[in-house]
Amino acid sequence: MSRLHEYQGKALLREVGIRTPVGEPASTPDEAQNIAEGIDCQVVVKAQIWMTGRAEVGGIRFAKGPAETRDVAAEMLGTTIGHFTVDKVLVEEKLEVAQELYVAILVDDEAQAPTVLLSTKGGTGVEEVEGGVTREIIDIRDGLRCSQAIALAQKANVLQLHQFHVLFLGRSVKVFDPAYFRTTRHRLLPFPEFEQDPRR
Repeated sequence: MSRLHEYQGKALLREVGIRTPVGEPASTPDEAQNIAEGIDCQVVVKAQIWMTGRAEVGGIRFAKGPAETRDVAAEMLGTTIGHFTVDKVLVEEKLEVAQELYVAILVDDEAQAPTVLLSTKGGTGVEEVEGGVTREIIDIRDGLRCSQAIALAQKANVLQLHQFHVLFLGRSVKVFDPAYFRTTRHRLLPFPEFEQDPRR
């Protein structure tokens, strides 16, 4: 299975029109400082390594300005976290979280079919928590049907469905617009598993 760093996954999302926080990867402290100067607000500096739980081991830190961003990147780059050496950091704008949702599309080995995971909780290992994630298997011939999307959100206790919007495969839509699901149901990203969790 292909592995992508966070900055690579976000680049793919931007290619299909999905907004992501403003930011870029950096390989040196000077590059990190320059990126922070362009963002011109508080930033988050994230180690680009293939592991979850980065925040708990110092792999995600905040900085109030370009100079502090440079210091944080200098402390992070070249270190080893888990079994990985930090060669790059992602420097991006710090955003206030209005609502947190966990969404993933992956292949269920037992069902041998794509599966959507949805939860109102995020964080490391959320997909392994008993009862913490609602799952819906997708028929590859039909795609994700509107009725399935509604049932999925109701089981996950996502309230006010008529007001809830997501960025879904290219543009912001009402989650349960049947016409949109009919026209986009086969446009899945070309990976057996795709998950983007900015908090890990």
